[in-house]
Amino acid sequence: YMANVPGIERLSVPSLNMHGGATGFRPIPGSPAKTATYFPSPLALAATWDPRLVEEVAQAVGKEFHLKGANVLIGPSFNLNRDCRGRFCSDRLSGEDPELGVRLARAFVRGAQSQGVMVVAKHSLFEQDDDARNKVPGFDPLGSEAFENYYPAFQAAIEAGLGGVMPVALTSRAGSAAPPALNITSSNSNNNKNFLRSL
Repeated sequence: YMANVPGIERLSVPSLNMHGGATGFRPIPGSPAKTATYFPSPLALAATWDPRLVEEVAQAVGKEFHLKGANVLIGPSFNLNRDCRGRFCSDRLSGEDPELGVRLARAFVRGAQSQGVMVVAKHSLFEQDDDARNKVPGFDPLGSEAFENYYPAFQAAIEAGLGGVMPVALTSRAGSAAPPALNITSSNSNNNKNFLRSL
């Protein structure tokens, strides 16, 4: 697995067998699986605009993870695609539309978690380019744009029972790296704090 937290047998706490794979269980060196199904990317699923199809695919992904012994699915991303040059754009289930993101996030979480795996949203809020984290110029993650476009899909996923979210990555208005604590406690601090508490 990509990561493992050993269980505590005397307390009946199972191990967490975490594995990434927005397109299905990715065989990696040392993983128990040598083969896996390659499912359509989340961005391709978003292009269908079909929550029922997304839920069916998520059920199949969750079932394969469960059969291979993984109980935590790391992915997909529910972030919006603002710039398609980043290497993880195809992992984003929301496409470019926040309302689509809301519907598909709910469907994916329901589908995958119905198979006994916990979904952890990755490449969290405002993450755009893994090769230049926190350096997307011209975007302020605080204020109305964040609440209208970015938070809704994550909130819908949480309401559907999302198991976890990878750490929030924030960008500064000037394009330089910005400490998340500074941004979260600045403008609109009450709204940001309330939302982030739900994560």
